[in-house]
Amino acid sequence: MRRHNKWTAYIGTTELSQMASPIKIKRSAVAGKVPTTSDLQLGELGLNTHDGKLYAKKDDGSESIVELSGGGSSAGVSSIIAGSNISVNQSTGDVTISSTGGTVNYNGASAWATADTSGTQTTGTVYSFTGLNVASVVKGTAAGEYVVTFTTALGNADYAVTIGNSASGVVSRAKDKTASGFTVNFLDANNPSNGANTNVFDFVVTSQNALPPSGTAGTDAFGSYSGSGIPLTTYNCSITRNGTGDHDIVFTNPMPTANYSVTATVSSGTNAIVRVRSKTTTGFRITTGAVEDSSSSLKNAAVDFQVNCSNATLPAPLTEDMLVMTAGDNMTG
Repeated sequence: MRRHNKWTAYIGTTELSQMASPIKIKRSAVAGKVPTTSDLQLGELGLNTHDGKLYAKKDDGSESIVELSGGGSSAGVSSIIAGSNISVNQSTGDVTISSTGGTVNYNGASAWATADTSGTQTTGTVYSFTGLNVASVVKGTAAGEYVVTFTTALGNADYAVTIGNSASGVVSRAKDKTASGFTVNFLDANNPSNGANTNVFDFVVTSQNALPPSGTAGTDAFGSYSGSGIPLTTYNCSITRNGTGDHDIVFTNPMPTANYSVTATVSSGTNAIVRVRSKTTTGFRITTGAVEDSSSSLKNAAVDFQVNCSNATLPAPLTEDMLVMTAGDNMTG
């Protein structure tokens, strides 16, 4: 048998290229055509030459047709992960999860927004915002109160709300939580009995088993640094200390817009207020300090933060080398 520097097929000792006609499997050139169980025998393949999809028949007690590959997408993705609660759009790659027919355990962000509350501060004013699963942000009856209503109600009022803003001299809280929404309340840090209106604020809502509408819902960047400015953990960003109580956060993959939500919390250290400043698509700035807003009032503090943005491009969780199986490796299990 001759050696070749290319793949060569034989029947017995006869090279297929020397035969009068090439061997072809069953095929169809009709777009969307899928073979039926009567079209294929077990072990036989069917090819749709228009769609570039390969099919086979399986019999696990009940005969069915399975797609082995398709259109240049990952082989068998829909058949691997799709089920009664999960569907996959092979054209777009979108995965849709529904709680219908069973329980889906989900602990990600159920709602988030960055709201622009500048301008009129009269009761009932409707403000613009960018976010997920938020129907409206409306001025409440008291100073510093803003009522948030969800697009899709959560299962109950037992959810967590984190709030961030860049205003000086104010503290925040979430109150009057229901399954349909809650109220953001800003207070004068020097006199907490007084409400304080603000211009822009961000918030994130997390709740167990409360599925948000279709769209980006996970955290797109997060980080934590110590009181001395040492990064403790990061995802999709880097942390640079500029000086006392002053840090730059730079995204590994930029956000598609500067209208993203950032929530930050002082996790330990001195009694300080955290502020998020200068948001751009490539990053933002965090300062920690006293109530008064001046460079001389900055002080070191440990901070945790997270970022949520629609349609963000995230770093790949796996490298190509992690996905490659060396030729000849055995698959077991």
